[in-house]
Amino acid sequence: MKRNIMTLCMLILGMANVLAQGAFQEYIQCQTDKDFYLSGERLWFRLWSVNEKNQPQQGSRIAYVELVGTEVNDARCMVELKDASAQGVLDLPFTLPSGRYQLRAYTRNMQNLGEEAFYSKEIAVLNTLRYEEGKDQVSLRNGENPVTLPTQGNLAVTTDKSTYASREKVNIVLGSLPQVTRVSVSVARQDGYRFAQLGGISPQPLRDLGIEPEVESQLVTGTYRSATGVPATHANLSFLSPAIHYYPGEVSDGKVVFRTPLLSGVETLYTGVDAGGSIELESPYVSPRLIQLPTLEIAASEESSLVERSLGLQASRHMGTDSLKRRITPVEGLHKYRMTRHYDMDDYKRFNSFKETFTEYVKECSTTQMNGKSYVTMFDEFTSRQNDGNTLVLLDGVAVMNHEDLLNYNPRLCKYMDIYYGHYLFGDQVYVGILNVRTIEGKADRFRLPANTQIQAYAGPQTATTGLLVCGDEALVPLPQNLPDVRHTLYWNPGTDSTTLQCLTSDLKGTFVVRVEGIAPDGEKLEGTTTFVVE
Repeated sequence: MKRNIMTLCMLILGMANVLAQGAFQEYIQCQTDKDFYLSGERLWFRLWSVNEKNQPQQGSRIAYVELVGTEVNDARCMVELKDASAQGVLDLPFTLPSGRYQLRAYTRNMQNLGEEAFYSKEIAVLNTLRYEEGKDQVSLRNGENPVTLPTQGNLAVTTDKSTYASREKVNIVLGSLPQVTRVSVSVARQDGYRFAQLGGISPQPLRDLGIEPEVESQLVTGTYRSATGVPATHANLSFLSPAIHYYPGEVSDGKVVFRTPLLSGVETLYTGVDAGGSIELESPYVSPRLIQLPTLEIAASEESSLVERSLGLQASRHMGTDSLKRRITPVEGLHKYRMTRHYDMDDYKRFNSFKETFTEYVKECSTTQMNGKSYVTMFDEFTSRQNDGNTLVLLDGVAVMNHEDLLNYNPRLCKYMDIYYGHYLFGDQVYVGILNVRTIEGKADRFRLPANTQIQAYAGPQTATTGLLVCGDEALVPLPQNLPDVRHTLYWNPGTDSTTLQCLTSDLKGTFVVRVEGIAPDGEKLEGTTTFVVE
């Protein structure tokens, strides 16, 4: 029995080492709510992480999704992979040129397989608000649209009727699903473009590219540029938050790597180095540009429906009538620290300087002089003696390396001070205690950052949340009659195991497609479609 336990432990450790070294293969499958979009619409998607046999497989924590064309654009995002799947939304800019694009999805680990292993799917985009010669790759042709509707597939999908009126309930029934299988379901109007189903994967041999996968943590990388020629030995990363979010960086040969938890909901990062210079964060996206794509052809017969759809898009953005709205809840409290004392500065008399306020009221720490500069130090929790170790000082989560910058700060801008006793290890740096000061606005307002600290824009990964779907009771609540219901996508559920679903038609007329896709535990692709008409 003891030998079996030891063997199991060795296998687990071995698997952990394999994952950490990137010596494992993973691929991505993806479904979108439709394949033809207008610039300004939202592209809803569901990802599956699979192995070379197309079986769901847990591996990387983060997947990257990009809309790739002949021009550089900002239609990209990262999502959290949880239980071998992820869901998200890609906002298509109103300035996105018309044309045919490739939707690509991949992980850092998949970059070791090469771009040919990335998931790729063709997406059509039409900009109905402007046309720019040379950028918009679209042409109008006479005649009817020869688009063929999708076939049924291997999963039965039916509706209770074939024809519906506006704002009428639609009952959808799916065939039996394999055990522990969740499928994504979309209901959208068919507007002049074919539907692409789940594709096959192309297994590729591993290459020794040295790209570390994101299995345990999220990796934020950057380039260090020295201003004095002295190489940096320590770097740090933090962001605005009431909680403590401070991470060390690994500096080597001008490159910096920060290993962080999932940075969802984060929009601004603060980076700093111990030596003079700066850190420029690198984009985590591959961002390839395609040299040429076929021109998008739109049939003249589609003009009236596309004008209707464009007006609906503008109405939904200005009036808030589209029920498919993104609601991403940021993750709070990535770490739990033992707070020793909490100070609400409104309970105390305000002094003219933060140093006076600090020394007068905060009994757990004091200031000391070293090489002509003032530093904040903590008292020992048990002996009440002043510690010699370095204290980590934060202002709204931003690391303050020069403590005099905080001691000279305006105390009237401060709201709270939190004291944390104990020893804290960040990389190779040990701090004795933490002083976390929070301002009224929580934005480090009017604080002059040190020269070696930079503010950098950052969009963290979207997280799995039920706010990314419209289903159940929410999908069946009609809008007031005096408001137009211009939903083009009537229903989107990125993951369900139910075989009975319901949605509500909108004011748009035409043929609507119900599309269901998923992957069974044995790797079988599950696909099923049906259509109905709204008159």
